[in-house]
Amino acid sequence: MNPFAGVERESRNIDTAYVTRSEAYALSAAIAKLGHPTLALAPLVCFEWHQRPEHVLDGVLTWTDYRPEGRPQSVRIAHPKTGAMVWMPLQDKEGLLFPEIEKAIATTPRLGIPMVLTPGTKGKPRPYSHFYARSLIRRARRAAGPPENVTLKACERGGMTELGNSEVTEAGIMSLSWHKTPQASRLYVKRTETQRLAAARKRRAWVEAERNATKSQNEPRNQSQNVISRTQ
Repeated sequence: MNPFAGVERESRNIDTAYVTRSEAYALSAAIAKLGHPTLALAPLVCFEWHQRPEHVLDGVLTWTDYRPEGRPQSVRIAHPKTGAMVWMPLQDKEGLLFPEIEKAIATTPRLGIPMVLTPGTKGKPRPYSHFYARSLIRRARRAAGPPENVTLKACERGGMTELGNSEVTEAGIMSLSWHKTPQASRLYVKRTETQRLAAARKRRAWVEAERNATKSQNEPRNQSQNVISRTQ
């Protein structure tokens, strides 16, 4: 079954495209089938933890960042472009917050300090060149069948858009992605039907609450008028 079949998008513009969770994980699986298990983490890190694709490929995310001794319930996500560093919580008292990507990490070979390295079939494992990584992702797309806009950047946007769909506040989104301004984070949270439905439902709830409040205010007045009319 093709996980990308029947997917509708608001835009076909590759520069503004975003992917769904199932698309990001399907792309990851397709990359792993090519024999690049650590590169398969890249779509997931972009989607789940909002690290920029170029930083994932450059080896910025390391094994020492993942549940280190001093922060065993977190992963450190660096954003060299802005100089920001985020400790992303991985669990709380209710359980794991990112069980899917942690399941993938558990089966990923440790080839060196960076999480994402070439398999080492031609020399020692090393960070992927951006050109080589893109070519492998294109091969994975051709094998799995997703559209061309399923890219690492679209995975990053997809994760941010999922935050918007889940009605996380703008402050919450910025605390996870570490964008410095609301304007920057808004570029990544794409408008979706899910968000429109949630907004429309909240509006309807407000309308009904106002209507009920007005009705409650009028009822005592009407009752008082009825009492007065009976005594006259």
